[in-house]
Amino acid sequence: MLSEEEIIFWKRWTNTEVCSACKGICCQKNACDNAPSDFGNDISLIEKALESGYYAIDFARKSSQSFITTSSGYLTLDVENIIKSSDETLYVRPRNKNRPIIDIIHGEDIEGPCIFWSIEKGCALSYEDRPLFGRAIIPIDAGFAKLCKNVYSREMLIVQWKPYIKPLFELAKKYFPKNWKPYKDFKFQL
Repeated sequence: MLSEEEIIFWKRWTNTEVCSACKGICCQKNACDNAPSDFGNDISLIEKALESGYYAIDFARKSSQSFITTSSGYLTLDVENIIKSSDETLYVRPRNKNRPIIDIIHGEDIEGPCIFWSIEKGCALSYEDRPLFGRAIIPIDAGFAKLCKNVYSREMLIVQWKPYIKPLFELAKKYFPKNWKPYKDFKFQL
């Protein structure tokens, strides 16, 4: 739970009128990113969030350098390379509807909408319970979500989640959806 000071700090960026008029264009495309502090920096709380079915482990990257092919011909992740990389990390965010809780491989299509979002009600989470990325967005103009800025940058996300890569990878292996068709098609496994 956020402190009163944190709520005041993050709410100064919020403009609910612009977000309402926009109808959640960003929420329709993808769920926003959590920070470890959203879970009290506690891996057991992260696991509980995953077990709820409402959160997912994702992989932030700029390239495909940490995807490797195993001797048996399967695509997998090189965790040691992810740890060393300055632009890759595993992290947690709300699940996208119709996507698994281990959501590592993405296509070019829209992956969302966020599991907590609906056109009728917007975000189902209270402001305080939203992921840091959702609290830190600065709405600029309705209908022009590309203009919106975010105080919680991808660089910050990568730095904050680095200490959690190995435990997140273990959780990803534990909850990996072996029978999910896109992973089978890509011959991807953990």
